[in-house]
Amino acid sequence: MTVYVYSLKSSQTNDKIIEYIESKLKEVYSDIRIVSYDDFFKLDFNLITLVIFSGGDGIFNHMINYLVDYPNITIGYIPTGTANDMARVLKIKNYKDALDKIRIGNTTEYNLLEVKDNNKISYFNYALCFGGMSSVSNDAKSDVKKKLHKFDYILRGCKKLFCKREKVIVTINDKTYVRKVRALIVFRSKTLGGYRVSYKKCELLRVSFIKNIFDLGFMFILGIPFVRKCRSLYIKSNSISSIDGEKANLSDCCVKISDKKIKIIA
Repeated sequence: MTVYVYSLKSSQTNDKIIEYIESKLKEVYSDIRIVSYDDFFKLDFNLITLVIFSGGDGIFNHMINYLVDYPNITIGYIPTGTANDMARVLKIKNYKDALDKIRIGNTTEYNLLEVKDNNKISYFNYALCFGGMSSVSNDAKSDVKKKLHKFDYILRGCKKLFCKREKVIVTINDKTYVRKVRALIVFRSKTLGGYRVSYKKCELLRVSFIKNIFDLGFMFILGIPFVRKCRSLYIKSNSISSIDGEKANLSDCCVKISDKKIKIIA
């Protein structure tokens, strides 16, 4: 069974775009089943072979956490969010480009990222953040994002430039770093919040300590964001956190490149 899952919560989504996506998908899959994001979780995943969904990075994160244990399911992603960082990782330009790739049908596999906190394991795609600047994504309001798109991140980010520094303890390759930061960012992408932070592809995790405005400038202007590269690390912090732009509740956690993979059209 092939399913298309839509959500009207994403910043670049409206009824007209959903109708356009549906019409294009029906040209490829005449028997495609179309359901809302909420109704999708009522389906029997064992009967599904292909899930195509539209949305932003947050919806992508939710979907992979539900589908990670169903290796028989291939994913098709149509970006209609604010930053669409995951789309950039997959080299998908916009929702029309995504529909073209789905029509062609080439697939690829990639390893998810994994965070283990209090023996609970969850998965993410491209970025984890600790510190006051996590609220830049955590506090995002959907109605404002629909009007300002990724510029909303800049406006709220400026308000957080001088937020309180908070302590993080990070162990990377048997070396421990104790820092007071406005943000600790662990990521595997060339963009964050829709803005480029790196000019080189890297399959490893990159770790960046953002202590002040100069560190932020190095990251977003010069593209020199990382302090260390690694396959895994341990983080201890009581600060607020976010995963793939969504609010998280992490404390002592291990982060690594997972053995779990997803198959996706790209």
